[in-house]
Amino acid sequence: MDKLKGWRTIALGLIMAVAPTGLTYLAGVDWTSLVGPNVAMAFGGAIMIGMRIITSTPVGSSSPPPFPKVPTTAAAVQRQIDAQRAMDANKP
Repeated sequence: MDKLKGWRTIALGLIMAVAPTGLTYLAGVDWTSLVGPNVAMAFGGAIMIGMRIITSTPVGSSSPPPFPKVPTTAAAVQRQIDAQRAMDANKP
């Protein structure tokens, strides 16, 4: 399941986009008589919101992205700028 980290939401969205059309073509299901467009949109939105709540990683990543430290004072901002410049100067 870890190999699917970040891809589950995309996979589910793709399935939701392709499945109704595929079933209509293969089985002759008339979706408009079963579910109206407003219900379908609400259902799809609810599923995507649910997936966003239960997933925490970007696509292809095995862990959530770290939250950057936000400096709160001008001195902290300057220290962060100086540290970044020092790191950039040391790169080959």
